[in-house]
Amino acid sequence: MVMMSLATYSKLDGSSPAAFSSTIVDGLLRSTLGFEWGCHVRLTVGDRCERHSGGSTWREIDRGGGDLACMGSPSYNEPVLNGIIAKARADSTFAARVKQSAVRVMTLK
Repeated sequence: MVMMSLATYSKLDGSSPAAFSSTIVDGLLRSTLGFEWGCHVRLTVGDRCERHSGGSTWREIDRGGGDLACMGSPSYNEPVLNGIIAKARADSTFAARVKQSAVRVMTLK
């Protein structure tokens, strides 16, 4: 498993933090470098976490290709889980990506 940064790398993708960048996660890490395992982001309490927390976090992680987020505050868990469940029920492609992420993470256990 690799831990993705919330830093923005302007020469790779100046529009998103690395953890939320499909250019970096799916493009560079998975396609170019052949990384097949889980991608993880840790959101801790503080300024960066406040900007990337709550109900929008799962959308950012999904767009970036991430598999796992460790939330810095229990108050973030419910909106994130509710968003994932609602989207998976409505979108079979998204549900398949969630399952693929779960398999990658559980394989590492």
